Amino acid sequence: RHVSDEKKLSYEDARDALRIFAESAAEQVLTFHEAGFATLRREAFGAYPADIQRRVLSSAILAIAPADYAPGFEALEQAREEITGTEFTGRTLAGCEIFKDKDDAALICREAATAPPPEKLEEDLLWDGRYRVSCYRAATASGEDLEIGILGEEGLSQLRQKSRSDDPVFARLESLPFKVKKTLPGLWKTGNLMAVPYLNWTDKAAPAAMSKIAIAFVTDAAPKPGIRGKIV
Repeated sequence: RHVSDEKKLSYEDARDALRIFAESAAEQVLTFHEAGFATLRREAFGAYPADIQRRVLSSAILAIAPADYAPGFEALEQAREEITGTEFTGRTLAGCEIFKDKDDAALICREAATAPPPEKLEEDLLWDGRYRVSCYRAATASGEDLEIGILGEEGLSQLRQKSRSDDPVFARLESLPFKVKKTLPGLWKTGNLMAVPYLNWTDKAAPAAMSKIAIAFVTDAAPKPGIRGKIV
């Protein structure tokens, strides 16, 4: 029994060491952004052992597309090999789009096709497992019945129709890759886009109180949280 206990402690020590190593690696190679995506610096990522790469990648995926279970070993290994390869252009994995950005990093964002449908907005709602709603009560006083959902192409179209081309909103919007723009959370009412909190944009026809609604990207609310980096 004593030997068994020692083996158990040895296993737990090794597991903890790997976790700490992976967390340290993530701090060096992984960055989360308040627009709801992550960037993985491929060259630095490739310098770590394969097991650490898989742990970092798995946690990034779970933060962007929260799920009860992490992607399987084979799927993670294939994605890891592709991401660190010289011919990598992009792929999908477990509800995420992974593709190269202009700086040769791997950008990880929500796959629009797998995002949840619009949901009735409520105070402190955690939508898509990663967006926390706050300050909604300030807007409900005006009687607004809103839903939260991704912009999609329809939302982007409405946003452009309802805003001037020289609006600062566009500078912030156009700084994002198209696949990220599509998955930004918007506030909807009967099919009409009313607000996009990330862009600090509110429809001119909406009550002023609606601009107080906040939607924050969080990385620590997944059912099985793993490595979590700070959001910039």
